[in-house]
Amino acid sequence: MKHFIIFFVVIFLSISFAGATELVCPDGYELYDVWYDGALIIGDENYDTFYYNGTNTYPIISDSWSGASAYYNEKEDIYVPLEMYSAWKNKTDIDHSKDILAVPYYESIKIGEDWFGNPNYGTQVIIPAGFTGEISSAELRDIYGLVVDVKNPKYAMIGEALYDKTTKTLIYYGVKKIPSSGFSIVAKYSTLTIPEGILEIGPHAFQKENYNVSLPSTLKNIDKTAFADFYPHKITLAEGSDNYMMIDGVLYTSDLKTAIMSDSGQRQERLVMPETVTEVYPNAYRNVNTSIRLSPVLESVGDYAFLGTTINAIPQTLKEIGISSFYNATIESGIIEVPGTLEHVREQAFMRASAKTAIIHDGVKILNTQSFAEIGLTDVDFGSTVVDIYKSAFEDNRITVLNLPDTVEYIGSLAFADNRIEKANIPLSLESIAGDAISLESNLTITMDESHPLYEELSQILGPYLTPSWL
Repeated sequence: MKHFIIFFVVIFLSISFAGATELVCPDGYELYDVWYDGALIIGDENYDTFYYNGTNTYPIISDSWSGASAYYNEKEDIYVPLEMYSAWKNKTDIDHSKDILAVPYYESIKIGEDWFGNPNYGTQVIIPAGFTGEISSAELRDIYGLVVDVKNPKYAMIGEALYDKTTKTLIYYGVKKIPSSGFSIVAKYSTLTIPEGILEIGPHAFQKENYNVSLPSTLKNIDKTAFADFYPHKITLAEGSDNYMMIDGVLYTSDLKTAIMSDSGQRQERLVMPETVTEVYPNAYRNVNTSIRLSPVLESVGDYAFLGTTINAIPQTLKEIGISSFYNATIESGIIEVPGTLEHVREQAFMRASAKTAIIHDGVKILNTQSFAEIGLTDVDFGSTVVDIYKSAFEDNRITVLNLPDTVEYIGSLAFADNRIEKANIPLSLESIAGDAISLESNLTITMDESHPLYEELSQILGPYLTPSWL
């Protein structure tokens, strides 16, 4: 393998190794650096560089690989992180003479000082495991790239930003975007302040810890799922934002068309959603502890958006709802009224909600898995357009009469199990029904046209519960 010529003129914070013997540069080599594990980085007369641990000497390559330092085996074409190398080198079926220490390229570095050695394009700074000194944003202003050893107890990378785990702050302000799962490594703490200059927050950036978040005024885009896994205690927004605004602990777009996230702050009165809001992001109102009056023009509701909340009623303008969007919600009207503009009722959308009646208006076609399960419904009006009723869609309710429209084609397993059904009909449109779709109670009567293609098959399953009819 052709090796890149690398000049290591690196000044690291000195690191002590308890009980370790200081290595001496072997004859014929020049000492370039002391690696964080105590080994030496040395060079020969041809300026080729090597890793010397007192026993073995490994050549070093510079590669475009952007992770922490690792051994590279040319024959196997694999990178092995340093912390895994002790196990790797014990593999007897591998030619370890091909193990080469691979490190990202870097130039002159002084860590903890306001100087980085006149870095040029391509300069990449490596912060080793043993360094725990202070670094300012000014020091990182002009560098091209930054790599932190995974063993470092103080620093870690969040996308392109340097994160101080001890002070819970972002240091590298040159970054413009918080990437996907950006704060997945962050533990619980009181307040996370996103610095000014950040323009975008990516998908699932925040995780499930309960902490405060302070957002900058420079934000231009927040991904729909940025807060989907997050339960903030409090959200604050810096003054001067052109794109977002806070109202009663809820973050909205500045045009008041999109509700992004609410905090869990205590509210004494009913929360009124602005009447211009048409979209609610996933998980947005999950923390609200008071009743919510929904926008009358609401069209889109994300996953878990109103889970466990109290709402006035279901807006009749809905076109899209997510999984568990109204799970365990209390509906003050006592009626789950599904508008005809909503073709697909998603999985667990109204599961365990508090209501007695469900009205499904014409236009709705799909009632997905557990969409109305475990509610306690006594009456359901199915309208005249429902086509598919999936597994456990109405399981564990108190329905006594099941009157299905002549559009239903599919009824899944346990769809109406554990109810109190006394009368049910099977429409001519039905093409498939699970044998356990309806619990067979002693007083149950199911009517079905004897000319139905499934009549003979179902009569074997339902026996005396099935009665022929000409509907």
